[in-house]
Amino acid sequence: MSDPVPLSESVAETGLILAGAALVRAELAAAAAVVAARRARVLAHPDLRDRLTGELGYARAEQWNGYVPPALCQDQEPERLHDVQGFPNPTRAVPGRTRNDSGRRAVLVEICAEALRRENEAVR
Repeated sequence: MSDPVPLSESVAETGLILAGAALVRAELAAAAAVVAARRARVLAHPDLRDRLTGELGYARAEQWNGYVPPALCQDQEPERLHDVQGFPNPTRAVPGRTRNDSGRRAVLVEICAEALRRENEAVR
């Protein structure tokens, strides 16, 4: 049977877990604010709203939640590292990333960039 964990260590670990959870909640809130601002920026322009329904197939522009997929995607199969002789090392792998060349993402990036450009132009 293993020795019990001292209470002070257990409390310290719980504090770290709670601090980590608070950090994650803060990051999620910040990301949600960015997405909401992006959505509002785009929906403020009737022609950009039309692009959401026309080019991207939303029944209503309001259905878009403001999310734009990431520029890089995680590969399904990680890249296998090789040893000095060039043989694959089955114990070491690096997750590969490929560029997200989705047409849907390209249209969303274009729409969002135009909305941001207009917002910046209006501020000047």
